[in-house]
Amino acid sequence: MGTKITILIDNTPDAAGTLQCEKGLSLYIENGPQRILCDTGLSGAFSDNAAALGIDISAVDCCFISHAHADHSGGLKRFVDINRDSNIYIAAEALHTRYFSHRHMSARDLSIDFDVANSNTDRFRALHYSTWLSENVAAVFCNDDSHARPLGNKYLTKMSGSTELPDDFAHEMSLAITVGDELVVVSSCSHCGAANIIEACKAFSGKSKLRAFVGGLHFIDSNETSSEVEKLVTYVEKQARQAKFFVGHCTGDLAKAILSRHEQFCTFATGDIISI
Repeated sequence: MGTKITILIDNTPDAAGTLQCEKGLSLYIENGPQRILCDTGLSGAFSDNAAALGIDISAVDCCFISHAHADHSGGLKRFVDINRDSNIYIAAEALHTRYFSHRHMSARDLSIDFDVANSNTDRFRALHYSTWLSENVAAVFCNDDSHARPLGNKYLTKMSGSTELPDDFAHEMSLAITVGDELVVVSSCSHCGAANIIEACKAFSGKSKLRAFVGGLHFIDSNETSSEVEKLVTYVEKQARQAKFFVGHCTGDLAKAILSRHEQFCTFATGDIISI
């Protein structure tokens, strides 16, 4: 049994230009009989693309929100309007915390739509710790800090009461999908660091062999990008030489260019299908 992932929406447009594109991410995951929606992009456009690709969002078994930022949760209202039954898994912290980006001139609120969450409390499943969602799919919090986290996190904050603090990404989760004796990790933004996330998923799942990684790396274009990318490549060469890495969304153009020199890495765009 393999895993098939369709990129419903990504920062990069599809080659034909027939699908909508936005700065966000939404993935449709088919894992045997399971149908999982991982994130909902910045708006409801993910569902328009799904319809164009022949994917029925109303038949999704569950929705998984990787973290609280709006470019991954902005389409939640569209999802609950289309899909009337499925559970929505999200970190508990995300349901009562505001998050901000200070990368540009003025602060930007990245929080989820609290009105949607408060109006659909029966649908939301608030997770406090890593949990198996099914026999072979787990939602995993990252409890490993052996490797550096992306430097771009320095622009991101959260509110703790009336105090604004650096975001520690306690609200970020990844999907660990077991395929036989191997592991597929889906990590939408990897704010906790891709290497840390992979190790956390290995530890929780009990699977030591990584088959594939799919997601974003949060390497913003900067003078430090080359160093950040090379550290990840070194980790991959030592710990995951057999795995394939499919990266997009927040990976950054400079990082993509550097990673393209390594055969284990390839990039994805809106509408792409990844078969693992």
